[in-house]
Amino acid sequence: MAGRPGAGQWLRIEWPERVRVASVQLFGGAANAETSVRSGLLRFDDGSTVLVGGLEPSGGAPTTVAFTPRSTRSVRFTVTAIAAGSSASVARFTAYAAGTTPPQWSPSGTPSFATTAKPASACAVPARSAATAGTPALKLLCPSPGFSVGAAATVVVAGPSGAALSVSAFLPGDDGRGGTVRQIASGTISGTGRATLRVPMTKLAHGPTAVRVTAVGAARPLYVQVVNRSGVAARGSSPAFTKNMTLAYSDDFASPVTATRSGAGARYASAKPVLGGSDEFGEAIFAQPTKDTGNLTTLNDDWLRIRTAPLAPGKSDPNRWGRTSTGGMISSAHTGGSGFSAQYGYFEARMLAPAGEGTWPAFWMLSESNLVEKVSAVGEVDAVELYGTNPAGSCQSQHNYGKHTDGSAVRCSGQNGFADWALAWHTYGVRITPSATVYYIDGTPTTTIKGLVKRSDPYFFMINLALGGGWPIHLSGTNGVADLYVDSVKVYV
Repeated sequence: MAGRPGAGQWLRIEWPERVRVASVQLFGGAANAETSVRSGLLRFDDGSTVLVGGLEPSGGAPTTVAFTPRSTRSVRFTVTAIAAGSSASVARFTAYAAGTTPPQWSPSGTPSFATTAKPASACAVPARSAATAGTPALKLLCPSPGFSVGAAATVVVAGPSGAALSVSAFLPGDDGRGGTVRQIASGTISGTGRATLRVPMTKLAHGPTAVRVTAVGAARPLYVQVVNRSGVAARGSSPAFTKNMTLAYSDDFASPVTATRSGAGARYASAKPVLGGSDEFGEAIFAQPTKDTGNLTTLNDDWLRIRTAPLAPGKSDPNRWGRTSTGGMISSAHTGGSGFSAQYGYFEARMLAPAGEGTWPAFWMLSESNLVEKVSAVGEVDAVELYGTNPAGSCQSQHNYGKHTDGSAVRCSGQNGFADWALAWHTYGVRITPSATVYYIDGTPTTTIKGLVKRSDPYFFMINLALGGGWPIHLSGTNGVADLYVDSVKVYV
């Protein structure tokens, strides 16, 4: 480090000739009890700058910032703020060329979470009871949400006696792309108030998928989420322009996820980072993940699963808000601004979301400066918000919070033109450019919004399964359980 012991110290990387740089990664050095470097600034030889969040102490996660590739002979990191009573300390400062993905940090000693889908044969069908027989709503008896099935699934449903049932699913194209929703089975609720349905699975998507059971007279359809051991390997679609961009961040969830509430010592934070701490929203607790909660885990070494479920017996809302369910989230930024962020990036996530009135999955971004200092404005970009009351529609939006901002722009559609997102996987993306924010579903642009006040900030991403969002919660048909599956999350610059 050069300069004064605190703010103003700097490090610089120089090259004899111009190179195209797309990201930097910094590791914090020794600190007594907290992060010493609270914020910094990258400066290139053309005078352009990029904000850098805080650095975790030695042994913690790096701070990785990606940006539109630029040709330069030097990049300088200057410390702009440090913790009171400490000295700035940086253990490592590395720049990565355009076309290079910065290495992903693997924590040691931090709890990780992974699970394997249980076979549906382990699902015990409860005896007939007054609580299920003849009910006007459909209720899933077997398999439990997220259990695995083979070439054919046995689905047991309770409902009004004599009701005719129709089972629909999304069938991908032969090459795994495209597809359509079709009826694949039918049945009738017997006099005992239940039906046993034989559902063929070989033409559905391999891995997490769902079938939709409808009945005349039932208040709403029942979505049955399963993990298909057979089926077609469905593929996602990214916009063509990503082929000419640098992949700055990628997680395909092939290894156990690591997350702590603040993000310290882990890859992800499990609650919304804010200045000086963490925050929550909605009607589900973003519980610290543990082996017991099961709210955040990788599944079968292939997918991230975020689950909402009733609180375990004896547990209560730590915030005393009266919430009775857990949900979950991952954030690429940690409290203080370490982790990952990107300036003028394209963010995308491939997801299979849960239906059910009150489910509220989202893939969204916040401006990094909000994590390192008190600012007059905060930018929020919602690549997608999904409301389980209507799996045919979606919302894409941006918000400016704070004084002297021009508010929000929200684009919601009751019919977004894409297949039911609780049956079909979709890739949701958003590109933040210097002039506008462009939104995509399955590689197709859907809307453009201007007016983002904090546009030049790096943004970090979050993926969550919350409850509420202005809707009542009706998940009794699956005993309060619903899952959001994520196949991958990527960021390009």
